[in-house]
Amino acid sequence: MNPSEINLLDKDRFAQGTPHEWFTWLRANEPIWRHPEPDGPGFWVLSKHVHITELGRNPRVFSSDDLYGGPTGLTVADRKRMNDAAKGARSLPHMDPPDHTQYRLIVERRFRNRPINELADRIRELTAELLDATVERGVCDVVHDVASVVPIIVICEMLGLPPDDRDKVIAIAKADFGVDDPDILADKDAYVAAREGTQSYAHKLMMQRRADPGSDLMTVLVEAKVDGRPLNDQEIALFFELFIDAGHETVLTALSQTVQAFVENPAQLRRLAANPKLAESATEEALRWATPVMYFRRAVTEDVDFHGFRFKEGESVTMWYISGNRDEEVFADPFHFDIGRTPNNHLTFGGGGPHFCLGARLARLEVRIFLEELAKRVDVVEAAGDPAPLRSNLFHAFKRLPVRFVPSLVTS
Repeated sequence: MNPSEINLLDKDRFAQGTPHEWFTWLRANEPIWRHPEPDGPGFWVLSKHVHITELGRNPRVFSSDDLYGGPTGLTVADRKRMNDAAKGARSLPHMDPPDHTQYRLIVERRFRNRPINELADRIRELTAELLDATVERGVCDVVHDVASVVPIIVICEMLGLPPDDRDKVIAIAKADFGVDDPDILADKDAYVAAREGTQSYAHKLMMQRRADPGSDLMTVLVEAKVDGRPLNDQEIALFFELFIDAGHETVLTALSQTVQAFVENPAQLRRLAANPKLAESATEEALRWATPVMYFRRAVTEDVDFHGFRFKEGESVTMWYISGNRDEEVFADPFHFDIGRTPNNHLTFGGGGPHFCLGARLARLEVRIFLEELAKRVDVVEAAGDPAPLRSNLFHAFKRLPVRFVPSLVTS
């Protein structure tokens, strides 16, 4: 392969499926590679597990702060669009320590082991009810009928949102995840309108909690202070949007990709049904395989040598988790979906460092319970149509995934 054939800016290529062949070539030949950018400076691409892990743990030199362009957007134009939408405020992924540390502490205790484990019974109840109805129906679109349902209910309940608002919340999440897919958002104007709708809805919730506080996450945000100062409305709105995106769409993607993995690897579902103790390792393999967020960006804050390359202040470096999670030096037979894989040091939650995913415990719990309940009810998952990958080089998602669930002859 000639590296000139690799174009990570080509979102239409991602709409055909993840270009794993590009990343495989880069890992073997140019694991640190300078990607060109039309009308821009270009960006560095890291494709190997070891480099991604090292860089992600050094926020002083490699920044995700919006002051340097933020953690997403491969081109200058993409970063400007996202930063304009934020209107000058920053959410957790868009700031570095010490600011990041202070803001993360506002909500961090709600995502520790004990409060998350207390959600297990509710998640299992919701998952069991959903799968009973879905298996009886047989054919479904996994994205809309299965994978989106439980995560949106859970995050809405954590935020204290009324059940009638769930469709509105799903629309908020779709606006961020579907910004580059015309099937979801027609154009830039639709994106701007969706973001304005998010801001308006979040502002209404703030007013309600200030007048009538509760015990939910929205109340935590409106009552929070940093250095003695309450969060402003824009900061709260960005927190709210982060919870919706991370709590809904990323888990949705993990579940959808896992179902598709069972379509392609039916023996693995039978293996799980025969040995439910594999649920823990199956969860980690599902997360490795799915890699819902394909990359994050960091900005170089000072000239630095990195594994024989000179990164200059102001340059962009991108960490491709989707590639690191297929690194042959870390994962034996990485393109084989193996629910018993161990060890499984995947990068799905960021590979450590201050930006390690706040919701990792919740995501693991939701995925594990889904796998356990699915294996009790289903022998085979069959394709019922062609999957439709999202047109995005950031999110490893499907916008449609039609399947048929074949129920087990004996259920437990």
